[in-house]
Amino acid sequence: MSKIDASGNSQMVSRDPTVWKTAQQFEEMTIKQLFEPVFNSVDTSKGMFGGGEGEAAFRPFLTQDIASKAEQAGGFGLAEPVYAQMMKMQENIG
Repeated sequence: MSKIDASGNSQMVSRDPTVWKTAQQFEEMTIKQLFEPVFNSVDTSKGMFGGGEGEAAFRPFLTQDIASKAEQAGGFGLAEPVYAQMMKMQENIG
């Protein structure tokens, strides 16, 4: 993955894959937490095909999938600072 420094030059950055994946998962979980109230506030019972127990049962899966896709598309930019903080914490421990 490349990173642009203060002078505008692109440089390759080596990341710990396990820590990076954890940072991405944290961002995905955060996006899901932000989306849940939005989806839960929509009244679908008045739509032609909406509402019911089936929709209520599968709504969390839809929210999770949308959050996953949003993170894969770049998310909100949370993974990078979370990764940096996790690496900083590891350096302080070891």
